[in-house]
Amino acid sequence: MVDATIENTGSDTVHISSATLRLKDSTGQGYFMDDVAIDAVDGNPPDGDFAAGEKRRGLVGYQLPEDAEGLVFVFDAPLLGGEKIFVALE
Repeated sequence: MVDATIENTGSDTVHISSATLRLKDSTGQGYFMDDVAIDAVDGNPPDGDFAAGEKRRGLVGYQLPEDAEGLVFVFDAPLLGGEKIFVALE
């Protein structure tokens, strides 16, 4: 699970889809959000329209190998016309 907080720091409303949120490991393998993992912990991904200045927090679940290392949280905004953002997880 990734406990994600997303904030719209712009001046326009933007739409965020959890389909653009994924994990990537040190081998380059990518993992997309998994509904079963989210349901297992009653998670609620931060999805939908974000007004200017709006911030939301939610759990995004993934299924990946136990030995996965070097995980990076990727917000693949190019799918929405923006920039790709990488966040290292510890």
